[in-house]
Amino acid sequence: MGESGRISGADDSFDAPTYNDIMLQHREQTVKRWKDLRTTEQTEEQVTEAVRGIFNAIEALYEAAERASDYDYDGLLEILHSPALQEKLSDSCSILRYSNLLSESGKEEIGFDWGSCAWRHCGATADAQEAIAELERDFGMLEPFECLFILDIALRSMNDILAIVPKYLFPEGNSSFRARKSFYTPSESTSDDKDEKDSYAEADFINALSQLKNNIFSDN
Repeated sequence: MGESGRISGADDSFDAPTYNDIMLQHREQTVKRWKDLRTTEQTEEQVTEAVRGIFNAIEALYEAAERASDYDYDGLLEILHSPALQEKLSDSCSILRYSNLLSESGKEEIGFDWGSCAWRHCGATADAQEAIAELERDFGMLEPFECLFILDIALRSMNDILAIVPKYLFPEGNSSFRARKSFYTPSESTSDDKDEKDSYAEADFINALSQLKNNIFSDN
């Protein structure tokens, strides 16, 4: 990142927002949206449209994975900045979190926007947004398999959200839920024991999440 806050990578026209920029957006847009959602009951149609936003985010993640695999960093960054992975994703998650049609445990799983959690449980929304922000920052310095690993964190978060939404709220054409295949293949264990392989993959995933947070906080 340069002195002006500009990210060095395939697209030099992208300026990283400052902390003040982010907090201004939080105060003027995010908090207002939460207040409106808290005082207004969402209809089934609105919730279904929010679920469609989650499916659209998954499709965008798959497109991003294709760009990353082809070393198309310009195309990758364009998708990361698209509404499907930015404001529309945030809006969809907020609508689902405040909907009375979802269980309280499901709402907790969705959580709050990254950077807006404070003392609250962040959840899948923040995990996805943090992963996308990490890739936005470092995309030009990463190999395709590293990009896929980060995209897979966001994909898991989207699948976690869909898993807690009642099927009758799914948009037409997506009436059944099937977990999407992971982008990332973790290192194989030499053991034939399935439990040990599963444990290794989970540890690999948790370590990567920890590394993402350490990288971001080290810049602040």
